[in-house]
Amino acid sequence: MIQSTSSPSDANGAFAFDNALTDGSIIQIKNTEKGQHANAPYEGVIKRQVFAGDSEPVVVSPLTTLLANGMAPSAVVQMLQSAGFGGLSVNDLYTDPMAGLMNRTGNVTDADLVLLQANMAVNTFMVANQDFNYGDAATAAPHPVAFNDIAKVVKKNLNPIIYQELVGTLGTGFTVGDLAKTAAIMNRNVARRIKEQVAAGSVTVPTTTIDQIATDALADAPTIAGSFYTGGTTAPPATGTPDAQAIFTADCAGCHNIGTTTNVYNLAGDGAKVSGKFGNGISHYQGLTLTAEEITAMAVYLDSQTGTTDPGTGTTDPGTGTGGGSTPALTGEELYARDCQSCHSTLAASNINDRTATGIQNAITSVSMMSSINLSSTEIQLISDALTGSASTPPATTDPGTGTGGGSTPALTGEELYARDCQSCHGNLAASNINDRTAAGIQNAITSVSMMGSINLSSTEIQSISDALSGLASTPPATTDPGTGGGSTPTPTCGSCHSLPPSGTDGFQAGAHAVHTALASIGTDITGCANCHTDSSAATHIDGWVDVVFSGGTWDAQSGPASISNTDDTCSNIICHGGQQTPSWTTGSINVESDCRSCHTSSGQYNSNASGQHRRHSGRNCTDCHDFNKLQVNHFGDLTTSAFEQDPANTLGNRITGYNGSTCTNSCHGSENW
Repeated sequence: MIQSTSSPSDANGAFAFDNALTDGSIIQIKNTEKGQHANAPYEGVIKRQVFAGDSEPVVVSPLTTLLANGMAPSAVVQMLQSAGFGGLSVNDLYTDPMAGLMNRTGNVTDADLVLLQANMAVNTFMVANQDFNYGDAATAAPHPVAFNDIAKVVKKNLNPIIYQELVGTLGTGFTVGDLAKTAAIMNRNVARRIKEQVAAGSVTVPTTTIDQIATDALADAPTIAGSFYTGGTTAPPATGTPDAQAIFTADCAGCHNIGTTTNVYNLAGDGAKVSGKFGNGISHYQGLTLTAEEITAMAVYLDSQTGTTDPGTGTTDPGTGTGGGSTPALTGEELYARDCQSCHSTLAASNINDRTATGIQNAITSVSMMSSINLSSTEIQLISDALTGSASTPPATTDPGTGTGGGSTPALTGEELYARDCQSCHGNLAASNINDRTAAGIQNAITSVSMMGSINLSSTEIQSISDALSGLASTPPATTDPGTGGGSTPTPTCGSCHSLPPSGTDGFQAGAHAVHTALASIGTDITGCANCHTDSSAATHIDGWVDVVFSGGTWDAQSGPASISNTDDTCSNIICHGGQQTPSWTTGSINVESDCRSCHTSSGQYNSNASGQHRRHSGRNCTDCHDFNKLQVNHFGDLTTSAFEQDPANTLGNRITGYNGSTCTNSCHGSENW
């Protein structure tokens, strides 16, 4: 029997069918009635195959979708295990990933979140690749993005560390359910940007690009969480007509205005554009979404903000170029300051590449962020004239960045060009993080990196920047780069350029140095530095790149050689972290009193917790049985050894008594064989 419609889903997502479901039937969400998820229309497709032995209620989730698509349960578990979602069983695939989490506060562990992480990763993977029939990696066609890459993204934005950070920012009433909603919005934004990459022609999206997308999404977490969390409860459903003016003031006024001549976008009279920005659940700038009612109210509000003095009406607008009304037409310089400067810097240092009227019009037409700019052809020509120095009141001298030296202003030096065009993203010249510093490398970056597409430099200027980066500028430093060992300056030792360790106040990133150098086995002297920065890296150390070379084999985990990734600031296969990928060196943290599974997992590492009955207790906190005060004794002693610094039995808390190496008496089970 085909049942085309169920009852509407309630607030918890529960629904029912009029008739009993038959063995082998498929429950699938309707494409036309997907409903809302995390304040926006749900984009995915979820399914569940029904079996005769199912007990009600059944769960329909991204994981059951893989099973309904024909993937074997054991293959799903293996796929999740390979992506880092360990400890899951076949039974977990049919379980509600939000069970017990919606209103939970307080301590949360990785084990608490792993099922939710796995479901979110599968959903984001299918949405990003637009493949909701995915059944098996072995037979599936290649996808633009791999599941393991998506898994890393989800684990970055849904974990106990992020939860505690948001609790610290928003308050102790912030729940795991609120975290799940925040992560869902971030994952939706990640999927959207991946689809944009594919639409632009990418057959595969590189891991480095996905890492950057994930980092961008994570940076928005506090803003996203704060947009719906109101200090103890999530915002109640809106009643009546939404207050569009209040929404505009709270969420839009940072970039937009109504009826003023500033350098941000004027939206007066532009109600028709709201649906294009927010319709069908689209989010705009840092995850902002609007309901259908809010879209309608905002459109009415913007359209009402017109009149004889409104600069967006096209009648007495001082920027129309007609001079209508009592306000004179704006000059090209004024138009540039109003509509271009916020993104393209000041007129004198503008990074606009094609400065012709046609080029400016093409940019307005083709770049989505510029779609709200309303300029007449006369105004566009005035801006072009201002940019090319032929405005009615041109600059006194030619642009000092042209490389020609025209006018009374000399051409900029390589150092000045770097400060103008590179420093905001790559740090100051002395600490630049540019890797390939050749002229060809810089040109390739400008050509291939979308964010750099607006940089306009001649080949002479590019060579000047390259020379400045390599210490060969026309006015070179008094001595050669102290990192090369050449010239009259001796090769420096650690501490001659920055404090030991870098403190963050000396111009160098502090990161997690203080946490690590506080350990007796590391310390703050040169020997301590050499644990992660070997002498072999000294000759090229001052090149704007963090040189991490672990001393030969000392820090290797059982799973392989210790390694560092400069792209996401994490380490892998580190023995002192149990072989687990570490949190970000710059932004991550581990609470050693509660985040035991950050280092100890049932993964076959030297310090795994696979012994005895640990697996059966994976849902418990480690400190339910182990006393942290006892764990502190020698817990972080010699981190290079695979042996325990103390007998684990000596760390048991008061709940466990009479442990003799095989059995114990405890408050949970009584006497039990471990």
